[in-house]
Amino acid sequence: GFSGSLFSAAVLSEIARFEQRLRDMSAWTSFCDSPVDSYKPFCNPGVSVANYGLPRLETTDGHIVPSTLSLDGEGADRMPLETMFGTIMNHGMEKILLPSEFDGQSAFELAENHAKIPAIRSAFRFKIFCCSATDSQAIQGKVISDGKEKWIEFLEDHVLEVLRNPQPDGTDAEDWALRVWYEGSSLEGIEVMQALRSDIMLASGSMTFVFLYMLFHTRSMFLSSFALLLIGLSVPLSYVVFLVLAQSQTMSIASFLSLFLIVGLGAD
Repeated sequence: GFSGSLFSAAVLSEIARFEQRLRDMSAWTSFCDSPVDSYKPFCNPGVSVANYGLPRLETTDGHIVPSTLSLDGEGADRMPLETMFGTIMNHGMEKILLPSEFDGQSAFELAENHAKIPAIRSAFRFKIFCCSATDSQAIQGKVISDGKEKWIEFLEDHVLEVLRNPQPDGTDAEDWALRVWYEGSSLEGIEVMQALRSDIMLASGSMTFVFLYMLFHTRSMFLSSFALLLIGLSVPLSYVVFLVLAQSQTMSIASFLSLFLIVGLGAD
């Protein structure tokens, strides 16, 4: 594991390698490949402390001394901390990359207190070109609808897998010193729906068992089926009770994650 500051060369290198795994995915490359060149840097390399801390030195043809820095996290040496924090602040990225309790500190103060910073953030934004003003509304609507479907598929099938298992291959998640938390457009909704689908599968299995159990004891298809109907009606009934008590017509989909529990209690 790592010890000490998040801004050590070892930790920044590990963060850079993890982020490179994301960017190396073919689906990521495809989504990031926009016809508008100014959009691409938002998702590759993105905005990351590792990019600022490990910039790549570039030299022009015929020169030996580096003339530019590429903030892509591919550098071999860590930039001095005060310079790194100063660059972050000059770009106006400190509120994005650093915890809010360190707002207002100078680059020198941040460098001096770097060991006290408990977490850092990386940000990736996909700005996807949709259509032009001359396209009809039907075409625009179709492109947007298809784009949303591809976006959800991209997150579900590719990004979430890496975010949930960020450790390097061959390393146990508990043994990896870094902890990755994440949020973003549609991610929370996708995870809730995945949990809900899993809960529905459990509830379906429970209802099958309960139905067979009641059928065996009652010897009546009508009573067994009607009992299951009553259990199922508890879900919309709960919604009605919620509306009356909460005086609200909006209910979080997470409230339906008790389907498995409802079936069990209903069977009792």
